[in-house]
Amino acid sequence: MNASLLQTPGVLALVAAVVLRLPSAVRSRSQRGLWLAAAATAAVLVLDRWAGADAHPALLAQELSGLVSAAAVLHFVLYSTLRDSRRATAWLWAGAAMMAATVLLLDLESGPHARAGAHPPEAPEPSAVYWLLVIEIHLLADVVCVAACHQYGPAARCPSLRLTLRLLGWGSACAALYWLAQLARLLLDVPRVVPCQRLLMDAHGLLLAAALLVPVAAALRRGAPDIATVWRLGRLWRDVAEAVPEVVLHKPQPRLLDLLWPALPWRLLAYRRVIEIHDAFLVLRRYTGPAVARRAREHLKTRGPAGAGPRAALLACVIRAGIEAKAAGRPAATGPLRGPDLLGAPVAGLTGETAFLREVARAYRSAPVRAFRAEPDAASGAPVAARDRGTVRRTRPAADRRPASPGRPEQDRSVR
Repeated sequence: MNASLLQTPGVLALVAAVVLRLPSAVRSRSQRGLWLAAAATAAVLVLDRWAGADAHPALLAQELSGLVSAAAVLHFVLYSTLRDSRRATAWLWAGAAMMAATVLLLDLESGPHARAGAHPPEAPEPSAVYWLLVIEIHLLADVVCVAACHQYGPAARCPSLRLTLRLLGWGSACAALYWLAQLARLLLDVPRVVPCQRLLMDAHGLLLAAALLVPVAAALRRGAPDIATVWRLGRLWRDVAEAVPEVVLHKPQPRLLDLLWPALPWRLLAYRRVIEIHDAFLVLRRYTGPAVARRAREHLKTRGPAGAGPRAALLACVIRAGIEAKAAGRPAATGPLRGPDLLGAPVAGLTGETAFLREVARAYRSAPVRAFRAEPDAASGAPVAARDRGTVRRTRPAADRRPASPGRPEQDRSVR
């Protein structure tokens, strides 16, 4: 087995977590330390996986990124466990800057070298002192992190913070074992066991990615009903948003982006979708009339159930007819509207209206509702939705149409 391939799952998981949590890290100060640690660790793993150990600049960048990661992990632990961590974190970053400068100076003083590594065939390059300093810094940071997470993690009030500190402690323990093995190889000339060490770093990356994604998992658990509402209303909302764009706050985007990068928090987004569908129907109902509702009832009786209640299926048919009529350029009614209030939910309140619209959305996707047409055109059978001031005008073939008397408009027999 290629040992380098063992690192791929940890690298991919960590990079995905870093990209996904970038917006939250920008907005939330409490998440920046952990995100910086994950980003620096991802840089280390990516350089180790694709740059190779023989490239001296890549190895130097790895070690400096590793120092940043160790300092960022301690920063997150201090910020999460201390009430006032400003002074402690200031000293921490000052010490990290001094250590990074020392490592850089040791590398420059060693002169030019083609290879760089703690265990080359002959001697460590750039020097044994260099690698002793790097390994001790990582060991100290990981041990302190494990101890702090073990002490303060169970006492954290927030369940998400408890889980984050626990995962971070386990990840730091894996990293400590890795650096302890590196120290044993450097001092005792222990045979190199690459797969085990790579597995330790792979586990470190996976646990760090899991710790970074704990808030996402908690938000998904809390927002699962709202996420389901946004997803199930997606098709219906998209069609009414395209038909009546003036009632929509944000332009439609792919449904997957609504879940990964929503324009609003999921709860507020679900609320907006319900309100926008409601407002869009108030516009679309002016393109239909009582005759459309009667035809929809007859259509549903002949075509069978639409996977929802009769009232929800009826409203889905009327919405589809309104969308088609508006797209066909039919004029909207300007006077008072007649007919029953189809949008009223059986259960009052936002919860009842949301459940009712989810049922409407399910019926809207069904085959009987998709097959509904307000009026069959006499010539081609194409759908039309002729309407005049809230009523649907019956379209007759030209051969059967009687001329209207002068000064007396033709009456609509469908509404007698």
